[in-house]
This record gives sequence, C-alpha cells and structure tokens, in this order.
Amino acid sequence: MGFSLRLSLKKLPVKLLAVLALFVFVKGAFSSGYEFDGVGSGEVLKGGAVSADNGGWAHVYWNPAGIAGSPKQAGLEARPGQMNVKDGNSIKINGTDNNFAKKHQDSSFILGSGGAVMPLNEKSALGFGFFTPLMNSVDFEDDKSLNPLYSKIDTKSFAGLVVANVSYSVILSPKFSAGFGLNALNGILNGETKLGVTWPFTLELKTKLSGTGLGFEGIGGLKYDFNDKLTGSAVFRTGGTVKIEGKAKAYTNGALTEKSDFTFKVKQPPTSTIGALYKYDKTLKIGADFSQTWWNGFSNKITMDTPQTTLVNQPKTFDWRTSIKFRLGFEKSLGDDFSYMGGYAFDTPAIDKDSIDFSSAVDVPMHRFSAGVKKKLSAWDLTAGLLYGKGSRKEGAVKYSLEGWFATFGADYRF
Repeated sequence: MGFSLRLSLKKLPVKLLAVLALFVFVKGAFSSGYEFDGVGSGEVLKGGAVSADNGGWAHVYWNPAGIAGSPKQAGLEARPGQMNVKDGNSIKINGTDNNFAKKHQDSSFILGSGGAVMPLNEKSALGFGFFTPLMNSVDFEDDKSLNPLYSKIDTKSFAGLVVANVSYSVILSPKFSAGFGLNALNGILNGETKLGVTWPFTLELKTKLSGTGLGFEGIGGLKYDFNDKLTGSAVFRTGGTVKIEGKAKAYTNGALTEKSDFTFKVKQPPTSTIGALYKYDKTLKIGADFSQTWWNGFSNKITMDTPQTTLVNQPKTFDWRTSIKFRLGFEKSLGDDFSYMGGYAFDTPAIDKDSIDFSSAVDVPMHRFSAGVKKKLSAWDLTAGLLYGKGSRKEGAVKYSLEGWFATFGADYRF
C-alpha cells in the first residue's frame, strides 16, 4: 500500500501494521496501479493480451473459458528480477517528510507460479493454478537522520496473498466457450521494525507482528469466435475479503511492553476485462485487452482486540481510485515448433497522492515492454523472455519513480 510511515510513540505498531499490509500486484516486479503482471511466461511476454486466446493452465488467471480444448499438461514458471524505487520524501514519520537521507533503494526478487490442466472430454476441462497476485517485501535501513527526533530506522517485512485456483471450462458451441473458477486466498503478514528515538529521551522502539487469514473470490469468463479471424472475450473477478488475524507486540529498549491480537481485512478488488484476438494468418495472432480494477473500497483499517497506549486502532485513511490497464501483444510462429512474441502494457496509478510512501510502494503510471521465444521439444513447451518497466509521477514538488526488469522462464509438459 502507499501508506506513509507516520510513526509516533503511541501509534508505532499500528502504523507498522499498515506498512506491512503492503499488498501489491507484483509491485516488487515494478508494476503500477497495483496491477499484477499475470501468470504464465508466454502470456506475460505477450503483454498479457491473451484473454481471448486459447491456453493452458495459466488461463485460470486470464480467462478460464480458454482452457477447454487444451491437452493434458502441467507447468511451472520462475521470474528472477530487480527493481529500483525512488521517493523524494524518503520515509514519512509522524506525518512529516524528509526525516532520513535515503531516497532510493535497489532490490532483487524471484517469483513463481504453476498449474495443470486435466481434460474431462473433448469439450470440457478442469484447470488448477497457484500464484501470488498481491505481495510486497520491504527491507529499509538508514542511520542518516535529517530529523533530530530520530536516529535510525530498520524495517523488514513481507506481506502477500497466495492463491490456489480450481476452474472449469466448457465449449458450449463451435463459436462459444465459457469458464468459471474459485480462488482460495491465503493472506500472510510478517514484519519487524526498529526505530531509534532521541527525544524526549533516547530509546529504541521495536515492533513485531505476524498474522494469516483465508478468503475466497470467484472468476468467470466468456469467449466468442465472431469468425475465423476475430475472437472476443469478457472476464470478471468478483474480488474477495481476507480477514487476517494475528499478534502484535511492542518493545521499549528490548523489554516487552505491550501485546495484542489484531484483525486486518484485506480487500482483493473486483476486476473486469474485455479483449480481442485477431488472427492475421496461420502464423501471426495479435491480442488486445482493456481492464479496470476497482480499488475504491481498499482499506487500511486495523482493529486491536486489546487497545492500549501504543497498540491502538487504526481508522481507514486511504482514498484509492479505480485503475485501468491496456495490453497489446503478438505471437509469430516460425514453423511448427518455434515462435517469438512481444507485448506492451500501460496502467494507471490507484493510490491517492496522500498515501504514497517509499516504505510501502511507489505507485506510478507504468509502461512495460516484453519479448521472448517459445520452443517445442517432444512433450515440452519451453518459454523464455524479458520484461522491462519504467514510470514516474510527480505530486507537488516530490517525484516518485519506479524502474526494473525480470526474466521469465516457463516449462509446460504435455502428457
């Protein structure tokens, strides 16, 4: 979340909880608008413009209507990469800017996903998938304070949703397919922050927390062939709420001073997509997708079971807006066993200007470019490629920017 780390002696753990609720659509992988880059190497390398295409296990995310007709298969994907984030304010403390000197951070990551398709007959199939659409990891440390009230800060945290999906797809007629699925959402929060305070006296405040929760959302999709060249699609994800429950603790100079159970509700937003696929000839297909994600109801409200001096309740302060994403991509076949592909995606920010913060994520208008190749070897489909993204945003005199890349490697085995 773009939440400011407005720390105070009374609200440190609460603010930390909000910072740790850093749910981002692969924000670590430099997306923006909290839009996930998607699932499946081949699909992502085509810019994610694949909702109107046929596909394998990765379509449990893009459009379950495209699973029917796929061969029996199982696949895995891995994404190593790096990003650079710059925030002209660094970390906000107690509502003020420029408390520390550090204004940029480089970080590396590796993500993965996987799934399988099991045909039931020639016209229907089951799909399964595991992926992480919402996640963020923060590792920020700085002892160059610009504010005499603080001496140092060290915060490490991980937050995310792990999704397990099961989908059903059926070909209803030669032109029309439909699919629907259920996502089980497992939410995770873990983190620790140390803050050196120099006034009214020198001390170290430390907070730790951990929590988990479970929720559900549905996904449904349609696919229609207007003719031999043009296919249209529509997809809707209902969104869902994950009630994360866990324990928070506060320490002063190493001594435990307070503890409480807490509740935090993560709202996975609804998303709608319309798409089209144009088959120029037997070797070239071009796709385009347009999506909207309704982040308006996203909340940072936190409720402590036992409110105390430090562990107090956090009201909702976010005012996020709907984000949009445009995707464009192509795949060109060179023979029966080799193809190359490329794509472009653009998405708008979701975070309101008052909630942007370096400690969580810098949400900017984002441009992403991707390219890769696919090779068939016996029963294997192997895919590899690169994605690069960059964007910036200016609010008043403060500039935020995000830049990075990841490589993606996919391997699907046809049984």
